Amino acid sequence: SYGCLFSDGIVSYTMPQGQADVNSLSDDTYDGKYHPESKMLTGGLGQLSDGITGSEDMSLVDGRQPWVGWSNESRTHVTIIFQFDYIRQMNRVTIHTNNVFSKHISLFKTAVITFSLTGERTSYSNAIISEQSRDELFEIARPILIQLNNHVAKFVRLDLYFDSKWLLISEITFDSQ
Repeated sequence: SYGCLFSDGIVSYTMPQGQADVNSLSDDTYDGKYHPESKMLTGGLGQLSDGITGSEDMSLVDGRQPWVGWSNESRTHVTIIFQFDYIRQMNRVTIHTNNVFSKHISLFKTAVITFSLTGERTSYSNAIISEQSRDELFEIARPILIQLNNHVAKFVRLDLYFDSKWLLISEITFDSQ
């Protein structure tokens, strides 16, 4: 699959599809299943694990929009669940995000990260909460690095809370062993 080259042990991720109606902010390389009734992507990899990071000018890379984006019109946060090839010690996650505040695109306000060995809905625990300060000085895309304190997991759940109308992510990588 397209996304496997840079997956860092990620087998798949599950998330709401990005907004296709505006600037084509959907994950158009996702190789899993799309469920139109819930607008969810499951069982695959795509743009968030392809090794391509976007810039603040939102230009295309190799003819593709590198950003996946969601608006806060129908939700308070975006949940992305990553499944890994085996149980790993999670050291750090890097979330490449955009911050063009003049266009109502901001870093996420809060990331809540939880861990599971089984992936069962009620099995996630050991929450790490990372608060991001609003940046209204520098309109630049950037990596946000969050230490994961060596939690052991096969599944990692990211809940990213909006700080503005739009949240745009182009890449998520994990340092794990």
